Amino acid sequence: MFTLFRDSLEVVQDAEVALRLLQRNHTDYDLVLIDGKTLPRSETIQFARSVRENISPVFPGMVVVQFSFDLELIKAGIDACMDEDTIFDLIVFDSNGSMKQLALVINFMADLLKNKDSNLHRHSTRVKTFTQILVALCVEEGILPLSKAYHTTIASYFHDFGKLLICESILNKPSKLSEEEFSVMKTHTSLGVKVLENLSKIFAQNNFVNVLFNVMKYHHERFDARGYPEGLRAEQIPLEARIVAIADVLEALTTDRPYRNAYSFEEALNIMTEEQEHFDPKLLQLFIENAELFRD
Repeated sequence: MFTLFRDSLEVVQDAEVALRLLQRNHTDYDLVLIDGKTLPRSETIQFARSVRENISPVFPGMVVVQFSFDLELIKAGIDACMDEDTIFDLIVFDSNGSMKQLALVINFMADLLKNKDSNLHRHSTRVKTFTQILVALCVEEGILPLSKAYHTTIASYFHDFGKLLICESILNKPSKLSEEEFSVMKTHTSLGVKVLENLSKIFAQNNFVNVLFNVMKYHHERFDARGYPEGLRAEQIPLEARIVAIADVLEALTTDRPYRNAYSFEEALNIMTEEQEHFDPKLLQLFIENAELFRD
């Protein structure tokens, strides 16, 4: 059974019907709940992949109603696995009468990122998957409140949105960037949040917009204050940005880049451990203890 949320609830029994509704206009829907107790797991995985590959990489959100965390569902595109008692804490956007307008903007951003830069889309999709796994672990450990979990997962897809405004000769340079070029590259955090300036004014009290702002601007800050754009230290860095930082570095290290081949998963772990000053130590420890969950 599928429950699709928009102005009112739509309950459908069949995956094909649910897909048709989303294909017709996915911007009409904020969230899709999937009953994990009645729908076969294989069908849930197939449905999630169809939505994420053919409709939208981030929106609407998809949540499976079941008690246990399921890594394969997360990797297929499901945003969370929750039981009935906590499911309604997963509100993507605050109910302030402007949900549809905000959803349209977020969908436009997602479509622009996906269609303008396929490499950035692939990177962002993997970062989102890694973030989903780390977010689930953080909720389980009481590090991250459930109310922020969903926001952080969706925001992670847009962490590098500002790179769409960086010239391709720098983004795809097949060798190490010069100091001047790296300075330009670093501006993607500030360029990204400039896109959000008007959104932040319109939706000033919206929790998702605030999380999105923090992730886009601060995911390159370092726990030792050697990051950018502001050189924040430790807990000065918003928690959601500290989470995405780990997912971002892991994805970058394990992917081919124009100037180097991908590191193996084990090599990436070693590099991240050697560079542990970069990360929140509690989050890094949680990641290392559960590293096998992140292996492709």
